[in-house]
Amino acid sequence: MFGKGKTIFDYIKEHTPFNSIDEVIIPEYMDNTVSDGHLTLDDDINEYWDVMHPLTKDYINSYANTYNKITEELGSQRSDMDNVRRQLSFEQQNVNELNDKIRELQKNLQEMAVEKRDLEDRLNDTSEMMENKYKGEIATLKILADAKLPEGSSVDNVLNEVSKAGASSEEVKRLNDKIKTLEEKIEMEREENEKIQGEISTSFMEKLLHYDEMINNYKERLGEE
Repeated sequence: MFGKGKTIFDYIKEHTPFNSIDEVIIPEYMDNTVSDGHLTLDDDINEYWDVMHPLTKDYINSYANTYNKITEELGSQRSDMDNVRRQLSFEQQNVNELNDKIRELQKNLQEMAVEKRDLEDRLNDTSEMMENKYKGEIATLKILADAKLPEGSSVDNVLNEVSKAGASSEEVKRLNDKIKTLEEKIEMEREENEKIQGEISTSFMEKLLHYDEMINNYKERLGEE
């Protein structure tokens, strides 16, 4: 078909290029994608570019343009993948931080519950101790008073009789006042204990609701992510 010794110049006299062929386009090779031999071919093509046929030049530059477009597209995809990896790493860090905060809040709630129980136990113990102490003092006062009264009489009986008669001695009045004072202290201790327990319960519930709300918010954020 083709005559011996003839070249492409003998068969294709003219060629209208699809690409610029004024100079050779050397592709921007990606790392580790071409051999040393291929790079040597690039050097030879660049050296003999001016004597090459326009069709050959057009094909070489068309190949180079196609390669560069593929390289650019792959580079863009790699950049997108790197961005996604960084974003995933950042999101994972956020998730870890939120989980840490949830664990810390849950730990605080447990510690608060233990502290609340300890305070309630201490208050109950103190209240019981003070009540027993005051009752003991009342009993002691009554015993001392009974010892000073005639046989068969008691402070309670004397107080009742005096109250009925509308009169009282200084000694009986003093004992009566002392007993009333101690009884009032017992009542005050009870009221104070109930008040403190109420404040502890209220404070604990407020903190509990606050931490529950924070934990739920963190969990909602984790669900969104």
